[in-house]
Parts: sequence; structure tokens; C-alpha cells
Amino acid sequence: MATKKKGTALLMVWADVPADKEKDFNRWYNEEHLAERLAVPGFLSGARYEAVKSGPKHLACSIRRR
Repeated sequence: MATKKKGTALLMVWADVPADKEKDFNRWYNEEHLAERLAVPGFLSGARYEAVKSGPKHLACSIRRR
């Protein structure tokens, strides 16, 4: 979810997920976690990236106001 608002902090989380849990992880992240995180006051936007080489596979970034 992109936004033009500028934040003052960046929260970054790297994670590897076991292959047999990947489908559940993606469902949870896409359908629950991101919306819940963005509902917390101060969180302006969030995005998730996937590594094409090496690892950890997942990187999530959230932009925040302090």
C-alpha cells in the first residue's frame, strides 16, 4: 500500500518461512497482518518484498511517524 505521506521512522523485518508454511504465511500477511498493522496509529504505509537471490526471502517495510 503506497502513500505520499512522509514518515520519521522505518520498521524493517526480514524473515524466512518454511516452504510448507509459505501459503499460510502469505494468506496471513496479505489478509490480516498488513491491515492490522496499518490500523495502528502512526503507521503510514507498508510494503513487502521477496528476494530473488539469497535470503532471507521476505522483507517487510513499514513507514511510521514517531
